[in-house]
Amino acid sequence: MNDLAKDDMYARYPAGLSTILQPMYGGQLHYVRFNAVTVVFLVNPKVREHWIVLQRTMSHINRGVPMRFGVWFADPDSASLDPITDPFVQV
Repeated sequence: MNDLAKDDMYARYPAGLSTILQPMYGGQLHYVRFNAVTVVFLVNPKVREHWIVLQRTMSHINRGVPMRFGVWFADPDSASLDPITDPFVQV
């Protein structure tokens, strides 16, 4: 959904990895133009709660949170989303 290294939205963030070594307050993410933190959501389009997660993800992107987000859409007709038995769930 977003790419910190290429998107213009993140151009003001420093690109050097040395920024990660600088001290920060506990719990804060380093604002660096580098895809260091990636979150992938497994979403079933038929489940309302999954759409709420997507809306919250978009709000994080709009606020400029330094995380790369991705979405993997699950087959809504699949009986289970077990990554061991369903090879399409494996990421």
